[in-house]
Amino acid sequence: MNQRTVNPRKVRFIRAAGIIFASSLLLSACNSNDSDGRVTLPQRFRLSQSRLSTFFEVRSGRIAIVQNDGNVVLTDQTGEKTVALTDDAGAAVLQDRSGSVSTRYVLPLWSPDAANLALLELRAAQPFTSQVRFDGALGVFVEAQPGSVMAEQTQAGIARRDMLETERFGFEPRRVTIEFGGRHVSSALYTVVPDGPGPLKEVWYSEDRVEYADWSPRGNELALLTRGEEQDTVTVVGTNGGERRSIVKGSELRWDWKPDGASLLLRTDAGLSVRNAATGESEVMLPETDSTAMPQYAPDGSAMVVARVRDGETTLSLADAAGVVQRDLATVRGDVRFVWSPKSDAVAFVTQEDGRAAGPLRIVAAAGGDARLLSATPVVGFFWSPDGTHIAAFSPLDMSALVDGDETPSAVSESSTNPMVVQTIDVAQGVSSVRRLIYVEPSFRFLALLADFDRYAHSLTIWSPNSRRLVVPFTVGVGEGGSADYIVETEASGSIWPRVLGEGSLAAWSPR
Repeated sequence: MNQRTVNPRKVRFIRAAGIIFASSLLLSACNSNDSDGRVTLPQRFRLSQSRLSTFFEVRSGRIAIVQNDGNVVLTDQTGEKTVALTDDAGAAVLQDRSGSVSTRYVLPLWSPDAANLALLELRAAQPFTSQVRFDGALGVFVEAQPGSVMAEQTQAGIARRDMLETERFGFEPRRVTIEFGGRHVSSALYTVVPDGPGPLKEVWYSEDRVEYADWSPRGNELALLTRGEEQDTVTVVGTNGGERRSIVKGSELRWDWKPDGASLLLRTDAGLSVRNAATGESEVMLPETDSTAMPQYAPDGSAMVVARVRDGETTLSLADAAGVVQRDLATVRGDVRFVWSPKSDAVAFVTQEDGRAAGPLRIVAAAGGDARLLSATPVVGFFWSPDGTHIAAFSPLDMSALVDGDETPSAVSESSTNPMVVQTIDVAQGVSSVRRLIYVEPSFRFLALLADFDRYAHSLTIWSPNSRRLVVPFTVGVGEGGSADYIVETEASGSIWPRVLGEGSLAAWSPR
């Protein structure tokens, strides 16, 4: 079954052969619009905005959106100027009695100068098993085909597991959504000039699943993380499709590009090191840390921050560009996730104690001093504004604690399983400056990104280039017989009512 059709718009640089298998999630699509093309949501969701405001606002950059069918479109912050970059996602490109092969684009990545967009494509072999949704059932038994992957959405969250052979299972939930994913066939990475749009150029094809990718600061290369059966690999590929270099193999691989693009700061199961991006040779070995946190260069390249675990405590330490520790910045209990300020003058971090997914958000100056509290409300993930003055934070929302008269724009309901509040914080003023923007249930794709926000903060942003606006992917209808993902755009100050741009599971704003 070695058939791989290619869209005529795609220019292939690499020939592919064979088929491999890995899990992939294929989501359904639905959407509704009013007569003038604007999105209409059920009345219980307080998300609407006068179109008059669009005539007065300052446009800033463009937004790449992964739609519910897996295709990618470009739009502006008003949602009125939309260009389709792909049109072949979601289609069955191979079909027989046992199943079909479908494709979707899952990750749009802007180059540092916004002149190019990289699109990560996944193809999956999906068995013929139906999607099951039900509400209020007392007992249900579902039979799945061998090789399926079950994603069970309950009020407690999402549980996922492989179904290695035909089996029957039962449960007694109140609300459950089950989606049977297929076996992964291939991964490909394309680049496209968004001004055209021109043809998609394939710069990478892999028989292993590509889990993550990001651009070199120089904008002429991308680093990829591929999942193999026995080990993972970090590979650097040139955007011309001809050059590729294996940098490191192993497990638990993470990296951060040095701002000059010459090397990579890598975390592996063997420890931390700096490797040359052109040769893969190790340049610096750093001290053992025993931390799962991702090490990061300061945006100006002058220093780095690493997390070191000692006696049950995690210490954020500032090291110079060569990896020599200069001083400790903060010590906390539990895991920690951190991201440098774009100004290179401070580090914001979330402490995850006792295995919790959310924790207090604090900030500490790179020059030293005590850490300051930015949000007492536990934070799951956050994103710095490009100018380094504000942070957009996502926190779990306790629906039972909402009070009458709360006028915060809302896209959640009693059936929401992972409701969150989106807040912006002025980092100079701290806790007193917290503003609630909107209540949402993040889309599945965006929820997975939030769980790994310290990595994705280096590859995409939800902020507009002028640091005034945000885009947030959200879900409606979970547990109500179906669901759909949408993209909401809102002003960071909260002074203007949010606006729904259209359907979509993920959005990335251009850096300029």
